Amino acid sequence: MAEERVAEERDETEERKPEETRPGSERIQLPSRGFRYEGRLPDGYVMVAPMTTREEALLVSMGGDRLDLLNRVLDACLLTRAVPLTEFLSGDRLFLLLSVRQITYGSSYHVQFPCPTCRGSISLSLDIPKDLSVRVLTEEDDEPFEVKLPVSGHTLGLRLLRVSDEAAILRYASRKAPALGGPNLGYLYTMARYIVTIDGQEVDSIKALRLVEGLVGKDSLAIRQTIETHDCGPDFTIETACNQCMAQVREVLPLTVEFFRPKPESTS
Repeated sequence: MAEERVAEERDETEERKPEETRPGSERIQLPSRGFRYEGRLPDGYVMVAPMTTREEALLVSMGGDRLDLLNRVLDACLLTRAVPLTEFLSGDRLFLLLSVRQITYGSSYHVQFPCPTCRGSISLSLDIPKDLSVRVLTEEDDEPFEVKLPVSGHTLGLRLLRVSDEAAILRYASRKAPALGGPNLGYLYTMARYIVTIDGQEVDSIKALRLVEGLVGKDSLAIRQTIETHDCGPDFTIETACNQCMAQVREVLPLTVEFFRPKPESTS
């Protein structure tokens, strides 16, 4: 039994070659176009492999943190090793998520959700990531990018979030579970992680959080709008019309069980 455990640990930690190839692997271009990685991903190209049954088994695991499990799957499918997944921009990670799904199972993704007007069922068949809008970075999208808050007058230096930030936000939120009816602390801390300077002075996330907690809505909106302008990655917002009441519907693309476990197509 001890030998089996050692073998399993060796298999989990075995390093792959810098550009290993597997059957079905594809070369994709990340929305960042390689900016923010100091030349380690020229033009943002990476090699991505389809999931194996080993990765599928991780996704159906009953235990563990879901974000950690998903990141382990993405890391296993990311064959280009010049940049660790933890250093990926969040927008690149989301695009990688879509790419792994497309390479593994195909681009067709069926979703169903209720119409907010008539409560009728809306069914769509999407071609991902083709049917989603994807914003890419340019040389002008440098970090930090600044915003002057219209009410407080502070000038903030902002940066984009990385995969490591997402993990830190989840850890913070789990430690600071709000009381019933209390504020969403994860939301506040997320905004704080974007901030790197206040009026030209470098700050850590805790100091940034103190500022965020007291901002009025107009200042908060200015931060969110500036981030959206400089961010990259897929937009999961989809717009369609309800077939029953013809109302225009705007929804966030639901990632259902079928996203990573599509139903077998009928052969009848």
